[in-house]
Amino acid sequence: MDIWHLTNKITLKFYDQKLESEYLIFSNIRQLMQVRFALFSGIILYILFGFLDYYLYPDIYSYLLKIRFIYVVPILFILFIFLYSKFAYKVLQEINLLIVIIAGMGIVEMIRFLQVNGYKDNIYFSGLILVFFYAYTYLGLRFKYALFSSLIIILAYEFVSIKLTKIPLKNLVANNYFFISTNLLGVFVGYFQELNSRKYFLLLKELEKEKEKLEKSNVKLSEMVHLDGLTGIGNKRYLLENLEKLWQLHKDQNIISVLMIDVDFFKNYNDTYGHIAGDECLKKISSTIMEVVRSEKDIVGRFGGEEFMVILPYADEVTAFKIAERIRKKIEQLKIEHISSKVSNVVTVSIGLATTIPHNDNYEKLVECADKALYTAKNLGRNRVEVYH
Repeated sequence: MDIWHLTNKITLKFYDQKLESEYLIFSNIRQLMQVRFALFSGIILYILFGFLDYYLYPDIYSYLLKIRFIYVVPILFILFIFLYSKFAYKVLQEINLLIVIIAGMGIVEMIRFLQVNGYKDNIYFSGLILVFFYAYTYLGLRFKYALFSSLIIILAYEFVSIKLTKIPLKNLVANNYFFISTNLLGVFVGYFQELNSRKYFLLLKELEKEKEKLEKSNVKLSEMVHLDGLTGIGNKRYLLENLEKLWQLHKDQNIISVLMIDVDFFKNYNDTYGHIAGDECLKKISSTIMEVVRSEKDIVGRFGGEEFMVILPYADEVTAFKIAERIRKKIEQLKIEHISSKVSNVVTVSIGLATTIPHNDNYEKLVECADKALYTAKNLGRNRVEVYH
């Protein structure tokens, strides 16, 4: 995805307001921990520079400490506490802006005080360079906020230097040279940091889309693996996997019943009416079985060919037999013509039923028992339900 088609090349804002809002939330949440640490360490450094005040200017250091400990540090500490509120991420860049302006203006005031008291060495000018470095790199101030904060501090410094302290022109030109150079470099750093951050955000969005596509493909693939292509219900694999899970879940606890359903003389039906009609017949039978079962906890699938299986968790033999009888009658009531059947002139089914409480036996044993009951039903004339004993 080409970022230049999506953003303003100067401000780097996304043209799409929704995308811009998402990015701001993403960026601020991601940056919050960094800002907390940066501000905490910045406060510590600001305090430690108080020792330098005493070392360099012992006769007037009390006012310098007043600037640090009465004005600057308390405000920064309040902002640090606010960074732990649930609203902090929403205004993170505004907080960063305040941090830089407050720290910078504190140093500008120190410079002013030193100049009006006859100290011309201007040592604390380097402190402003440190503030800019801190803002552009360590604090991670975004481009437009970095630009705005640097302009505010530079203008304040210019006002103090020209109007209040009458700093020599040579010094002012030299200082401005360093100021402008530092801020130009810093602005470029901030610009490209934000650009890369926005690129990373877009990349993650693309990866999320690809992940969603992959998940949908996996779901579709899973359905293809577990669903019968003709009827749309579960296939043999689906049935046996679910039966195995239920077997482990209900072991030594709850009863499980299995119905094996076979369409009577289905080969004759296909030979008489054709395979297309046979497919339609199987679809109607599968739909009917789905209508009869109790709820989603009952599992229905096509076992293969004209055979279906129904897994009935918590169903005892009496309950399972009633369900099997309803299935048998409902299918017979469909009145699907079957002139080549030897038991009726409509399509019918034979059903085998087996019930057990899962123990150490394999779940396949239950299927085998239901299958034996099915063959008993077929041997006894079909169109009936038989229970395995």
